[in-house]
Amino acid sequence: MLLFIAVILTVLRNLVFTRSPLSYGLVAMLVFALFSYPLSLWQFRIMSVVFMASGSVRDVGGRSTGRVVFTLAMTLVMLFVSFTKADGLMKRHNAEKQWEEERFFFSSGDYESYEYCCSQLYPEMKHNYPFLYEYAYSLFMNGKLSKSEDNVEQAMRLCCNSLLFNLLGDIHKAQERPDEAEQDYMNAFYVLPDRLYPLSRLARLYYDNGDTIKFRNMVDCIRRFRPRVESASTRQIRAEVDELAAGIE
Repeated sequence: MLLFIAVILTVLRNLVFTRSPLSYGLVAMLVFALFSYPLSLWQFRIMSVVFMASGSVRDVGGRSTGRVVFTLAMTLVMLFVSFTKADGLMKRHNAEKQWEEERFFFSSGDYESYEYCCSQLYPEMKHNYPFLYEYAYSLFMNGKLSKSEDNVEQAMRLCCNSLLFNLLGDIHKAQERPDEAEQDYMNAFYVLPDRLYPLSRLARLYYDNGDTIKFRNMVDCIRRFRPRVESASTRQIRAEVDELAAGIE
């Protein structure tokens, strides 16, 4: 990957230096690459070959020799860096592959087995936030709240996801920290304001804490709330909240 980036940057430098109009096309493709995967399309692969061919050193004289030396030097540096990182990258790749094979434990609800698998893969997978979320959820289901909280906070350094805030709220609620749990559920709603689930967690928190005023206000909010897509899950959430409200009203 580092070598590929070095080649692309060198090609871009050469195109800009020679004032080639293809430099605009390469810049446009690089901007597009920030939001998608252009090389997954064969059209972009062909254009990449054209860019690289056009960006090769074409001038003659001392300046051309200098650029050739610079390109070779950068290539050697990137090759050296790539070789030094190859072992770590291979371990991470193997860990991700093994994780995919073990995820059936999580989907089947066998959280003890899944927690053990994740604990073995953690050193190589600690930069993967979906892995951290599932590991934290398994720890939570197994009653290991502090360790689960640590993994959620680690995942939050990598990604801002409403699932993480919901899980953190559940952890804080189980630790009898209602104020922090309330803020966590609110943050989950702020991240995705078209989701009903964080509001239902807030309603449940107020109900369990005996805060009838906040609970009734949240019930009214849920009844008025219109999600982007009405589904069976949203109807179930409303039914569960109405059932809790019936016990108070």
